[in-house]
Amino acid sequence: MAEKLTSEEVSFLMQALKEVEMFTFLTVAEMDTLIGQMHKVVIPKDKVIFSEGDEGTAMFIIFKGRVQIALRKWFGRKHEITQLTPGELFGEMSLATFRPRMASAVSMEKSECFVLFKSSFQFAIANNPAFIVHLKELIDRRGLENRKI
Repeated sequence: MAEKLTSEEVSFLMQALKEVEMFTFLTVAEMDTLIGQMHKVVIPKDKVIFSEGDEGTAMFIIFKGRVQIALRKWFGRKHEITQLTPGELFGEMSLATFRPRMASAVSMEKSECFVLFKSSFQFAIANNPAFIVHLKELIDRRGLENRKI
């Protein structure tokens, strides 16, 4: 059983989800449900959280620390896309598209993240038709943006 989140953590997650375009169509009650299913994990420095090409089984919201998102390039070299900090989310597009991870994620320092697993994410999709339409539009738009990288 997951450890119960503190009121500070719940408040942090509610604010973080409100800032993410993907979740703007969720009601407060639906966000509460998602938050209730999140787990907090501690990730050591330099830990590969997931690799480009992996199956998307979870998304993450950074509570403390820093995470690098990078692509593999020629001869195994990495191309850093960005470094994410507290309040930022990563790994969500693989859950939404059911496609393999498009990039790798590595902790740049000891980090604490909240994890939402695929089954909980799919529950949110199944129970909110407006969310499904919004998500499809977002995926289509992000697909065009990602081709520019």
